[in-house]
Amino acid sequence: MNWEESKSLMIKWTNENLFYIFMLFLIVCFFFRKVLLHPDQMIYSPLSDVYSQHYPWQELVNHYLDDGRLPLWNPYNYAGEPLLANIQLGFFYPVNRVLFLIFPTQTAIGLGFLFHMFLAGTSMFFLAKHLKLKTAGAFLSGAIFILNGYFVGHVYAGHYGQICTISWLPLILLAFMKAMERRSPGWGSVTGLLIGVQFLAGHSQVSLFTLSLIGVFSLYHIFLTRKDITSARKGIRVLFIFLLMALLILMVCLIQLVPTYEYSELTDKSGGMDYDFATSFSLPPVFLISTFIPNFFGNPVNGTYWYTDFFWEYYFYFGVITVMLLVLSLHFRKDRYYRFFLWLGIGASVLTLGRNLPVYWVIWKFVPGFDLFRVPPRFLWFSMLSVSILSGFGFQYLQDDLTERVRKRMTMVAKMVIGLTVILSIISILLTLLGGEIIPLLRNILSSLMGNERLLSDPGSYWSIVRDLMVLAGFISLSGILLQWRSISKRTRNGFNLTVISLIMVNLLMYHLPFVDVKDIDEIYSRPDYIRFLQDNSDGHRVYDASDLILDNNQIFYGIYTLDGYNPMEIQHFKDLLGPVEDQSNRTDNPILDILDVRYVLLDHIIEESGLELVMVSEDDRGVFVYENYGNLGLAFIVHKKIPMDQKRILERMQRVDFDPLNGVLMNGKDDGTGDEDSASQVNETLTITERDHDRLSLNVYLETPGYIILSQTYYPTWSVFVDGDREQIVRTYYTLMGVYVKAGYHNVDFKVNLLTAAI
Repeated sequence: MNWEESKSLMIKWTNENLFYIFMLFLIVCFFFRKVLLHPDQMIYSPLSDVYSQHYPWQELVNHYLDDGRLPLWNPYNYAGEPLLANIQLGFFYPVNRVLFLIFPTQTAIGLGFLFHMFLAGTSMFFLAKHLKLKTAGAFLSGAIFILNGYFVGHVYAGHYGQICTISWLPLILLAFMKAMERRSPGWGSVTGLLIGVQFLAGHSQVSLFTLSLIGVFSLYHIFLTRKDITSARKGIRVLFIFLLMALLILMVCLIQLVPTYEYSELTDKSGGMDYDFATSFSLPPVFLISTFIPNFFGNPVNGTYWYTDFFWEYYFYFGVITVMLLVLSLHFRKDRYYRFFLWLGIGASVLTLGRNLPVYWVIWKFVPGFDLFRVPPRFLWFSMLSVSILSGFGFQYLQDDLTERVRKRMTMVAKMVIGLTVILSIISILLTLLGGEIIPLLRNILSSLMGNERLLSDPGSYWSIVRDLMVLAGFISLSGILLQWRSISKRTRNGFNLTVISLIMVNLLMYHLPFVDVKDIDEIYSRPDYIRFLQDNSDGHRVYDASDLILDNNQIFYGIYTLDGYNPMEIQHFKDLLGPVEDQSNRTDNPILDILDVRYVLLDHIIEESGLELVMVSEDDRGVFVYENYGNLGLAFIVHKKIPMDQKRILERMQRVDFDPLNGVLMNGKDDGTGDEDSASQVNETLTITERDHDRLSLNVYLETPGYIILSQTYYPTWSVFVDGDREQIVRTYYTLMGVYVKAGYHNVDFKVNLLTAAI
């Protein structure tokens, strides 16, 4: 082949691929059209993690970056918690840093979703091309992957980090396939770099799944090429690829891995989860109905969803005609890669059932890392990956030449499919005509089977089911027509291919376009009068939201310090301390609230006991009451006497009714002779806060006798303290707070947080 011929083929290949990539881009832009048309608004749903987590976190990050500092600490939740060490923040993820540098936070998040959906579709396109699918089939695989219910459901849920992470999966698998097929260290390096970037994207569970998939594919490929890899030279080359990948993964993600690992060791996830918790939210087998009737359990978009929480973890609708393509793909069962994706899809689907099948116990027990995560339905990412690839194979089958025998068989199947359409149409008509009588009957039947009182509580969910049956009948009929059309001629035409692709896109978009909406920032973060009161009066003191009236992490946006929030990784010792407080939420004289600097308690009911004073009743929200706690000890306080004891006994002591924190500092260990003065504070002692920021605190103190300065903030090893410029040891006091021993006299005490533990 001469240069001109090579150039011509290259131009043709590029133009053809660019056309389909551009079509994927148009589909993604159409899907996120509201985001593009309203860039000043935020992508929104009532259940979205975007406005309850990601937006407040990123706004706090912006505060740090504006001051030229790393976002190390979040002081607004849980009496303080790590920020940068929280992998879900995705601070070191390059895409985030570019987007959040250029655009306002709400715009960056919306464009981030758009970019990663496009990345996922394009990556799947090239993966399918590598699997020898024709260009149209590869395009279809990419489109199905990004428009299936599981993908768009997580967009609706605002799982920004999970979408960012999963979008790299097809590209990683493609690079690793090339590395294994060619035994190429270069492609191995690309794979390692991509996995490292994926880890930084913010969802460690998906990253673990990716590594698992790489491992499974490695075993599969080694098995296929076992005769060819037996030579020492080839075996060493494969081993070198794996070592190179591991090295590059560590090099890329080490900056996030170290603080995240340190953080995880102090959280409630340390040591793994028990089997019951690890299998929580396992996929109910009954939810398989949604494969054909997506609104059988209602839809959160219109408020008719009636089954359980986590709709987005169970919803995986991928279209009616796609099912037909999956069946047709079985004709490729001898293809080695087809077999891999077929068994991957089956295996992943089995694992999504979690505790409903004993197979998951084996994974939880023997595969490292899987006891750190819950929600088995997230294996549906592998299922949807397989569905996308296998449907491309099925579409390929329709494009290939068909024998006369196959075309006759296809005609027979088409007639059977059309017959099924007639049956479904009759059922739909009967359900429409007899709806008034059937709704109570169906509700009773489903209630007895599932034990759920919310079943079909909204008649709209019933009519959604009826509409879904009509849509199902219509697309099954179209499937039959397509099969009949294909059976007429030995070869397909562009019109046939375009029709198949268009019908699948219409099917998916008609259900999934409503999953994306936007809303104005001020409307999302409205400020009722009790929020304004707390903003004006809390003066840096904490609020205990005993009735969960401030949603998740919105206190960050409001600038209110609380003991609440939402983070899947909670520091265990603070959680242990707060648990009894939550159990005794009506106890108004709780000294734990005093040492945690709680000035206001937010409740949705009136309490009669003394100890707190009702200072505000909301007029904007009926049933919101603000109580003031005059016993709080402030952000920092002085105690002289030390009471060493076992850590468990400390927690028990603090829960007693007669616990007085000023009687002595409770700390773990044995008496070393420090801080044994009289517990009463001296008359002339002073403590003044001279500087306070999110990650530092400076105090001027005067002590007549030696004692402890207690900082009302969660103990965490990356904090350090300096007394008159000299570094001193921070001790863990009152089970969860920080303290430092200070001699008598005038002192300047500086607390600040570092990136890593001082020992490191």
